[in-house]
Amino acid sequence: MDNNCGPSRDLLALTVLALLSEGPHHPYAIQQTIRDRRITHALGSARALYRAVQRLTAAGWVEPAETSRCGRRPERTIYRITPAGRDELPRWLMGLVETPLPEAPAIEGAVSLLGYLPAAAAARALRLRTVALRGQVAALAAAQEQLEADLNLPRLVLLELEAARARLRAELEWAAAIAGDFERGALTVDRGRPGEAEWPPPGPAADQSPADPLLHLPTHGGDGA
Repeated sequence: MDNNCGPSRDLLALTVLALLSEGPHHPYAIQQTIRDRRITHALGSARALYRAVQRLTAAGWVEPAETSRCGRRPERTIYRITPAGRDELPRWLMGLVETPLPEAPAIEGAVSLLGYLPAAAAARALRLRTVALRGQVAALAAAQEQLEADLNLPRLVLLELEAARARLRAELEWAAAIAGDFERGALTVDRGRPGEAEWPPPGPAADQSPADPLLHLPTHGGDGA
């Protein structure tokens, strides 16, 4: 777990380290706590969790505390955080919070290519995305209300849901604004004859060099720029 190039994105291992800071636990108990607290980013298979424990052990941040066996069942190892792990936990966590990591969700790559769609198609796709985003925001809000009411979970452990809702609401607002720009003509695909360009665009002739791809990018203007 080399963090020399910035904070590690291994959120499962970070979650395990944080839970072990509360006290020694067997990996099965850690997995159950993750489920009970609805730590959604860390939900997954037991194998993935055991591998996270192994990575933390190899880094020297957790260590076996004791091993026990009940009948014919496999041995169970209880792990505890080490002094080095206690030092690493705040450093790692603060690094992730402080530093916006360069991530490229699929939507960012897709919108960079919207110039390859007719304006009406781009607007329709964005409008449909806003419908889906509204549904996701509503689902997260309902889940948070249920967790607060039924399980009496404090807001502090539900901040992950709040952050997800905030991100989705921001994306929803942006997608709706860009769809409006396409619909009003503030964003256009300039091919010399607006509204009359052949679609899809023809490929370059065999005796011509490929067209400059920048010519296919949308021009920005109006209040959506």
